[in-house]
Amino acid sequence: MTLSLMEVRRYAIDNRAEIKFRDPNTGQECVVNGRGQCQLPGSDKAVSVDEIFAAAVQFEMLEGGKQQRRSRAAMAEAIAAALKKRGVVAVEHEDD
Repeated sequence: MTLSLMEVRRYAIDNRAEIKFRDPNTGQECVVNGRGQCQLPGSDKAVSVDEIFAAAVQFEMLEGGKQQRRSRAAMAEAIAAALKKRGVVAVEHEDD
């Protein structure tokens, strides 16, 4: 499963989780809160959440008072499992 920012936002809302990811090249961090809102702490406006998300290789989650770190693949699997549990069929994303 390919991981999308929309799926991360949906997961954060459904699980009341806070999810952080960063661009390993620039160190710029993005936080998705439990309402699905993306925030760029201390950022200049020239930075794109989509660019940070595309470059992210690791995700930090605060869910139910527990902090976890997941790779991009592990995060995609967790989201796919959560969606399947809710009866939502994940759609494979194609690169055109």
